Amino acid sequence: MRAAIPLLAITLLAGCAQQNIGPAPAMTDAPVCYSKAQCDAMWAEAMASAPLIGGMRIQTATDTYLQTYNATDFGRMGAMARKMPRPDGSTAIESRFTCYFSCGHEAIKAVNLFNERVSKAGAGFGGAAPQKAAGAADSAPGQLSKEQWRAQQLEQLKSETGLSYDEYQRRYRQIMAD
Repeated sequence: MRAAIPLLAITLLAGCAQQNIGPAPAMTDAPVCYSKAQCDAMWAEAMASAPLIGGMRIQTATDTYLQTYNATDFGRMGAMARKMPRPDGSTAIESRFTCYFSCGHEAIKAVNLFNERVSKAGAGFGGAAPQKAAGAADSAPGQLSKEQWRAQQLEQLKSETGLSYDEYQRRYRQIMAD
């Protein structure tokens, strides 16, 4: 019996290592919507896709945030998605998937599948960024300046808990690049 426990541990670790063979797939950009109708359609797909991809039921859902229950077993993933306003007036729908033990590349694949499904839901609405009129100001009254938006996003990022270092760095770079 004592010999079986180390053997079981080695088997489990070997199974986890198998999913990380080769380079990690590139993570696709979060889907972006430009109108209320498009955002509503994409958010409805996000509400359907998160539990479908992760295999866990929705625990919390609002008009801007959804979270499934945490993964309770191997082969399932917890999911989180949120709408993130952008300085140009559009909205990005960001997602994150987490596992019971270790996801490896599977979390990236899940995010990419989520992004693909949500993007397709908004494809029938045009999806092009709104064009500024000639001579239009960079920001309308009441909108945040780029620096204010960046500071707001950084504060929100700081307040989030449970992010991996890689996820924190990815979001930080995305905020600083915008």
